[in-house]
Amino acid sequence: MEKISSQQHFKIFYGETLAQAQQNFQRELQRLTADVGKISLTPDFIPYLSLTENLLMGFPNKFYKQKITELPLAKELQVSDVLLNKEPESLTQVEMIQLQIFRALLAENKIICLEDIITALTIPERQQLFSLFRDLIEKEDLVIYLLTTDETLVDNLKQVDL
Repeated sequence: MEKISSQQHFKIFYGETLAQAQQNFQRELQRLTADVGKISLTPDFIPYLSLTENLLMGFPNKFYKQKITELPLAKELQVSDVLLNKEPESLTQVEMIQLQIFRALLAENKIICLEDIITALTIPERQQLFSLFRDLIEKEDLVIYLLTTDETLVDNLKQVDL
């Protein structure tokens, strides 16, 4: 069963299993040429590096020479020194997602793919993230893909204007 929302900047790919949702997304992804920022509940942070080093890995030196928390994007995503000084294990799920979105936007990804992360969040956390998504879609001209196995979430999001 495939359900794809018709909204331009926020698309949902449903599958009875996550693998089916991923297959539906892969079909759509083949049509796209932009880089995709992949967001999951288990980011691939390297344990012996700081959060800042993990976020900036692979970027040009210009990012290392400036204080990244002073970037307008950091302020918008609430990436602060306090957040960056935390140990990865002590991050909340929302903070983990915010940092991954921050990294994807630093990389100038115009597509963000969220892999079944919403079902693990509380209602207030979901509302916080969807508010952030709405702002980012408006300001950054992003397309956000949500891969999910939650059919109720799909039906509820069809009624929301993102």
